[in-house]
Amino acid sequence: MKKFTIFAVAMIIATMTIGGCTPKQTSEEITQFDIAIGETFTVTLESNPTTGYLWSAGFDDEMLEQEIAEFIPADNPELVGAGGEQVFTFRGISAGVTELTLKYMRPWESVQPIDERTYTVTISE
Repeated sequence: MKKFTIFAVAMIIATMTIGGCTPKQTSEEITQFDIAIGETFTVTLESNPTTGYLWSAGFDDEMLEQEIAEFIPADNPELVGAGGEQVFTFRGISAGVTELTLKYMRPWESVQPIDERTYTVTISE
């Protein structure tokens, strides 16, 4: 019985830990940006690189220029393995409509990402 209790507690802790690594989905999330050439926009997504997962950006480098890609840790630095946010800032460099795709995955794995976000970016002159 003692082994079962220890196993059950370990499974509960593992479930809580894994659940905390998944990015939040919100129905109100912005999926489109309208900017002028030279203007910037920022996308901020929850992330936990201690799990090996990172957001990676895919975009047309003739229309967008990535200015910032950084990880900002959570407010409580005492929590080992705590997540935070990955922040991406892009600048429009030519007029038109393009897509920005962000994939949450382990870079060394050749499997589908566990999350993917696509944004439509309209850049005006």
